[in-house]
Amino acid sequence: MRHNLTILSIAALSLFFSCNKMETIQNPDGSITVTASVSMAQTKALTPIGEKTFAINDQLAVIYKKDNGSTAVAISEKLTSSDIQRSGKYAKFRVTFTDPDKTQSVTYVYPANMAKNDGDINNDALYSGQDGTLSKIASSFDLCTKVVSWSGSSLPEGQTLVNQLTVAQFTFRDGAIDGDSGNITSSLTGLTVTNGSDEYSVTLSSNSTVWVAMKPITTGDIEFEATDGSNNYTKTVTGQTMSMGTLYSNITVSMNKVPSIPTGALSGKFTINGSGNQVRFSKGNLQYTKSTSTWSFMEQQYSTVETNASPYCTDDYGDKDVVSLFGWATSGYNHGATCYQPYSTNTTCSRYYAYGNSSKNLYDQTGQADWGYNAISNGGNTENSGWRTLTRDEWVYLFNTRTTGGTVFGTSSARYAHATIRTDVSGGVNGMILFPDGLSIAASEVTTAGTVNDNSAWGTKCTSTQWTALAAKGCVFLPAAGERFGDNDGVTVRLVGSNGCYWASTYYTTDNGGHVAFGNNFLSPYGGLRRSGHSVRLVRDVE
Repeated sequence: MRHNLTILSIAALSLFFSCNKMETIQNPDGSITVTASVSMAQTKALTPIGEKTFAINDQLAVIYKKDNGSTAVAISEKLTSSDIQRSGKYAKFRVTFTDPDKTQSVTYVYPANMAKNDGDINNDALYSGQDGTLSKIASSFDLCTKVVSWSGSSLPEGQTLVNQLTVAQFTFRDGAIDGDSGNITSSLTGLTVTNGSDEYSVTLSSNSTVWVAMKPITTGDIEFEATDGSNNYTKTVTGQTMSMGTLYSNITVSMNKVPSIPTGALSGKFTINGSGNQVRFSKGNLQYTKSTSTWSFMEQQYSTVETNASPYCTDDYGDKDVVSLFGWATSGYNHGATCYQPYSTNTTCSRYYAYGNSSKNLYDQTGQADWGYNAISNGGNTENSGWRTLTRDEWVYLFNTRTTGGTVFGTSSARYAHATIRTDVSGGVNGMILFPDGLSIAASEVTTAGTVNDNSAWGTKCTSTQWTALAAKGCVFLPAAGERFGDNDGVTVRLVGSNGCYWASTYYTTDNGGHVAFGNNFLSPYGGLRRSGHSVRLVRDVE
């Protein structure tokens, strides 16, 4: 990170409470009201045109202990014009306490909005309430605190509040563009600055520079993520120190543009082999609509089409307008198989050979036996655009070998968990959650934290809201969509809600295509009869 530093001494940056006059009033209800005369020097949120001063409606919070041992927060009355003197450097706050335990210390918090009702500092406001301007920091986030002891029924005079945060001014550049045109600061609409567990989400609007108030950093990494609505940028700067009560100006951050996520793809990245190659999954299982000859992804990851029935239909499966359980290599292209249409049903496995050969993979020759060769209407709608089916080895690596997952429910290198999601909607949907590379999830983020990387009988449970939050973090859900058997004389669909069967692009044996199957207490990445109808979940390689 390249920056110039403007460092103001802590003494010059402090907020001074010079209690020239202290009044204590005993109220009829037993509470006491303390009036304090307060003066203020410069603070770290010093504006370019002058020092920060008290203003009408400013308030002070005082965190204290009551006689019964509970924590309470007293908020001062709002300042009026008559309370403020000396061009805003001097003011009188009136604070009322109820049953204070005067043997316990109190904590001043300024401004008052930075104190929560439970006595904690309101870091949530700091994390999500900033807009990138120095004026907003000066009015709402210029956090100063001081712990003091009671002096009889009064509070001691001459106390100095200490600034608790650091403030930094940033300019952002596209690292791949030289000159003035590389400055992207004013085009950014959102910024996230992360240091450890502290994450600051800043909403921006044509800011020429960006100011961020943060907790001090003692030699740590700072991760920046930014967006202009169309492009995403990221940068991690290592080994940074940012001191409490210090203002840093003119810090330039050279950002790396993040490749955009293809239409129809999810954000999570998954390593699929020992070389470190990654993929993104499609946003839902694949389906085919016969009336429009259209391939599309289901709109939700947990969606399914078929339902359990025997017979599911007694005539041609193709009379069902929308289908999603496909025989192997039924991409709709006449690549050499006898049964190549997505609605094809036959009890002879040899009719589903890719390119008419028992040992060919879907990706061999023209690649047209792979469903991903199609134009997917909500996945870019372009033929052969990069969608594909995972190989069997990639499925095996994803489930059994991958070590790049984060820590989920206390288990490191987390890969998957059998789960029931949306438990608040008609009993929920059973399936498999796949955890993307590097994502950590606490047990508190779900209703029930099941076993990770093990077959635990749909052990993980989460509500619709909890699943939405997990999906936003890049998690993938493979629903237990069942499987299809039979031919034109009668098609049976079974095990919807109990088993999930997903095709791979590699052949397995003469009669079997590669697949991964899972259910209550099992996971089997081997092969399935080519004549069976299984689900398809496409992926795209991460560039």
